[in-house]
Amino acid sequence: MTGYSLDELRELMPEQLHPRYEYEKIKDYIVRKREGFGLKETVRLDFMTKQGDIVPAEITASVITEDNRKFSIDVARDISQRLATEKKQREQEQMLIHQSKMAAMGEMISNIAHQWRQPLSKITGILTNLEMGTLQGFIDKKEAETLIHEAFSTLKFMSRTIDDFKNFFSPSKPVEEFCINAALKEVISIIEPNLRFHGIRVLMKVQENIFLKTYRNEFCQVLLNIIQNAKDVLSIRRITDPKIEIRITAGREKTVIRISDNGGGIDHNAMERIFEPYFTTRPDGQGIGLYMSKIIIEKNIKGTITAK
Repeated sequence: MTGYSLDELRELMPEQLHPRYEYEKIKDYIVRKREGFGLKETVRLDFMTKQGDIVPAEITASVITEDNRKFSIDVARDISQRLATEKKQREQEQMLIHQSKMAAMGEMISNIAHQWRQPLSKITGILTNLEMGTLQGFIDKKEAETLIHEAFSTLKFMSRTIDDFKNFFSPSKPVEEFCINAALKEVISIIEPNLRFHGIRVLMKVQENIFLKTYRNEFCQVLLNIIQNAKDVLSIRRITDPKIEIRITAGREKTVIRISDNGGGIDHNAMERIFEPYFTTRPDGQGIGLYMSKIIIEKNIKGTITAK
């Protein structure tokens, strides 16, 4: 690993095998070994090879005693390949996160279109009334002010919609405590026009005032992904009286969120693969929504996600 022979290693001090920035860590490591009877510890340290290259490694130390004498057994492992694999995995995850956000933004644009359709029609009607009333002279000042106020109120609603979507996609703050009920209502408000367009009802059976301490926006993203999936299945299969049911219960040790629909369930052959990247049962699907949901829940939120 270092390029030194065994005889050469015996002549070297620990500081000669490591770059300068590791000196303090090495000193602490040696002190712990001297003081720790029965110590077993794994330490991450960089080594310096005979050629001057840096090699990342892990050292596992075991301190034992025999005949009242202490012995240290140290095993060093080159972890270059493992770190390279982990880096590649992180890069792939980041790419999938980016793709997932792009796909979610596409869905959000569709939701904004549904959210704005009615307000735009309303504003068009107001302006038409103002124009006709002004041209024909049958509208008075008070009525005109009422119509203008109504138009401004509708525009404020549309502006709030943009703020809601912008906040939804902004990076999560550090871990924060928030009310799950409020987060769920926010998600439903974003997708509700799209659900209404497809005639889908949402039934919620939720305990009041359940709080969670984690990344709020990422948690909301998972809820949105799952509800979007249910919406897609219900609309594609043209289910009569389509509905999505959301149940949230809180116990002493965990909070359970169950999201179900009456879309006919998941095909048995697909069940084991639905959380795999790029696996999808939809012709136009990308297969990254549920995969990213699993990553968020298990890695970031430290929970579990399953499908039945």
